[in-house]
Amino acid sequence: MQDYAPQTGESHGRSTTTVGTTIRQVWYAPDGSTKVREYNQPQSPVGGDVGGPKPASNIDHTGWSDWPDPNRGLPADTAAARESLLHSANIAGLGKQERLSVLKQMAASNLQAGTASPAQAAAIYRVVAGIPDVFDAGLVADRIGRRGHAIGMPMPDPGYTAAIYLIIDPTSGRILQTETTINRPPSALHLPNKPWVDEYHVVRTVSLVPSKNAK
Repeated sequence: MQDYAPQTGESHGRSTTTVGTTIRQVWYAPDGSTKVREYNQPQSPVGGDVGGPKPASNIDHTGWSDWPDPNRGLPADTAAARESLLHSANIAGLGKQERLSVLKQMAASNLQAGTASPAQAAAIYRVVAGIPDVFDAGLVADRIGRRGHAIGMPMPDPGYTAAIYLIIDPTSGRILQTETTINRPPSALHLPNKPWVDEYHVVRTVSLVPSKNAK
């Protein structure tokens, strides 16, 4: 997986922005335990290398809770998958629109983990298709050049998130990338007041491997 997010800061009248990219390898064992290996590649706004890629400070994480598989036990039935996605988030006291926002976020989160089986992914796609304001964003390329079909999920948050996009391989149905846009860039950047890519998650490859390869 490849994750991207800008980090901005403002102090004493000056602003700084660093774009950070994390390359993450995750191994999921049949018993639910995980192993995670991360490398960070920070970059300046103009693409200059500012010190990477380098291992994260605690490069290897192991155990049940460090990086749980969100799709472990997810039903392949559409209605049951929808309830499971909502149940995994704290939705007590939320209104209808807020619940839909949570559902969109959880659908993207489960897909970008890359662990959904074809049946589970199909169930999540059907859940997304049942959300009223979802729209077809056409054929696009993901951040590493692969062509896919984009599905947009508007987020009713006028102050921050604009939409979450799913980019799907039209042949295999595999998720290629999720991307979140916000309504305006961080204030420290002093850029035009227009949508900004806040983060994206590229699922580079998913495969079964012998357990000895995860050591």
